[in-house]
Amino acid sequence: MLSLSLNHLPRPKPVGTFRGHSEIVWSVVFLPNGKEFVSASNDGSIRLWNLDHTSEVILGNSNGAVFSLVLFPDGKRFASGGLDRSVNVWDVDDLAVVDGPWKGHTSSVRYLDVSSDCRYLASGSFDHNVNVWDTGSGRIVRDEAYLKGDGGIICVKFSKRDRRLLTGSRNGCLRIWDLETGKLLVGPMVADDMPIWAVAWSRDETQIFSGSEDGVLRRWHASTGHIIGEPVHAHESIIYSLSVSHNGGCVASASSDKTVKIWNATTFEQMATLVHPDEVNCIAFSTDDRLLATACSDSLIYIWELPQASLDSGLVIDSEGASLLERPMVIPPEGHTAEDGRGPQRNTERLKEILGQTQTPTLPRQSTLDKGGPAEDAVPTVGENKRLMGRRQCRGDGVNNVQEPKQWRRKLSQIIKSAIAKLMFNLW
Repeated sequence: MLSLSLNHLPRPKPVGTFRGHSEIVWSVVFLPNGKEFVSASNDGSIRLWNLDHTSEVILGNSNGAVFSLVLFPDGKRFASGGLDRSVNVWDVDDLAVVDGPWKGHTSSVRYLDVSSDCRYLASGSFDHNVNVWDTGSGRIVRDEAYLKGDGGIICVKFSKRDRRLLTGSRNGCLRIWDLETGKLLVGPMVADDMPIWAVAWSRDETQIFSGSEDGVLRRWHASTGHIIGEPVHAHESIIYSLSVSHNGGCVASASSDKTVKIWNATTFEQMATLVHPDEVNCIAFSTDDRLLATACSDSLIYIWELPQASLDSGLVIDSEGASLLERPMVIPPEGHTAEDGRGPQRNTERLKEILGQTQTPTLPRQSTLDKGGPAEDAVPTVGENKRLMGRRQCRGDGVNNVQEPKQWRRKLSQIIKSAIAKLMFNLW
């Protein structure tokens, strides 16, 4: 096994820090326009963030943590799942639940993915089962009894070119299934009996990637199930999330060791390390691969700039032509402000510059100025969210907002709640 020691490499710094959640951020997805993203947290809220206006909208509050989000391939909907054991489907334009809750799990929903034709949604749960839902009817069409022999499924991922479903299990096994027949196509591929927490397909779908509880990153042949090269000891602890850039040039891995690492998808060479103040639970590339969003256990979302040159050449390059590996190492300090004397202003300007270069038009939003607010214990309807859009309900100023002083009791309470949530997550 390859053990990488690249701590000597300089590390880039985030261009944006988003504050609003009060507890662990579990998931993040970019919307198709590339200028907005959605996050889900242990505090039970789902929030929309606008990079351009540094504002925030609370889409809904559930009765418990929301662990997972996934964008439908058509860009028109996204789904959420969490502690309430159900799956909800949201409309991207109206920012409201349009289907669900779909109930079929006996424990929390942790992982979600949608097939390329948007017909099926797969959900992985803490009940160790996977359900496959018909998105038109909201009914289960495949379940654990159908995908026989793969008990203890943790994570799921559809292929984009056909209806294969990749699953990773707590017993360290990977399997590829034919969704139509339930037949096992490839596997089991065994990763040293260590639970597999994250899986991904290469862009051409000839390879698959897996991340394990011991921090090991592996590549496999999707057709034979044979491992490719030596496993890489990528992180010091659990790999929670894997994401492949849209053009297939990079793979990003997020870990409980407080880092995100970016790898050349072909050579598996490490290209950069993104250091965080706390565990990193989820990562997402923007639609143009210019930005990477990271969801952190410190209740914040970080935005990192990964210009196109990095994905084309296999080297992370900044906007001035310098390698990100040549930038000074920056670990975000308390308050998470920039260190060049200009603080939030510089990063906000850089984000706006990036967004100004994005050609994808902003999705239309319907809104009216309304002073009312959403019910704290209810998911908004379509009409309610249309009214909410006009005022961009904020808690903090968005990018690089410096945390206001809090009483030590409240802070201690949040630390304890977050620690308990993480312990339950890891010991289920």
